[in-house]
Amino acid sequence: MKKIIFVSLLFAVYSISYGQLGVQYDPSVQTTKNLQYFKPKGNLFVGDCIPFSRNGTYYYYWLLDSAHHKSLNGLGGHQWVLSTTTDLINWKQYPIVLGIDEEWEKSICTGSVVFHNNKYYAFYATRLINSEGKVNEQLSYAISDDGVHFEKQKPNPFYTSAPGYSKRDFRDPKVFVDEKTGEFHLFVSSWQENPVLRNAGGCLVHLTSKDLKNWKVLDPILTGQSSVPECPDYFFWKGWYY
Repeated sequence: MKKIIFVSLLFAVYSISYGQLGVQYDPSVQTTKNLQYFKPKGNLFVGDCIPFSRNGTYYYYWLLDSAHHKSLNGLGGHQWVLSTTTDLINWKQYPIVLGIDEEWEKSICTGSVVFHNNKYYAFYATRLINSEGKVNEQLSYAISDDGVHFEKQKPNPFYTSAPGYSKRDFRDPKVFVDEKTGEFHLFVSSWQENPVLRNAGGCLVHLTSKDLKNWKVLDPILTGQSSVPECPDYFFWKGWYY
């Protein structure tokens, strides 16, 4: 019995450190001073960054990249890691907070975080191979009590595609909540299937929901781009929404 317990503990530690893909990430050996130009130790890299702040703490979620997007036959194999700070000088490093847990998950792609009703909501795209053998990007989300320990929600993915938009390029959901109505809004990077100008289909799809189950597709807030717009943001500053 002791041997079984010991082996189980070893496996648990291995799973936390390496994840499904065998990518080693040890937060205890990473820098805790000034993240400017930060690169994880080992043959690892920082992918897209997802900034968030609450109550004086800055949460810096970022994609752990092991091969410059080439992992899993070019599908990425990314996972979310977290660094936090209260002064932008001294940082705390965390293990993977949103990882690849199932074989069908080929990359935990970029997204965004919002705090609502005492919960942290992380929205992201999951890259996968569909039943026809084609690469798709579909929307997923996870919930946390502390912004560190997230639980993926079912169904996963919760949204597969919007009519008239690319299934291959459907990622980087930027979330915000209308606090008056409790309605969730997502701006999703995609490509219009039949744009007005043939080479200018890049757009931001606008999805809304009050229950995170039923979603409504509104008119896109941005169209006419020469490529899929990456990592959109949304914020209010000095009387304007950007």
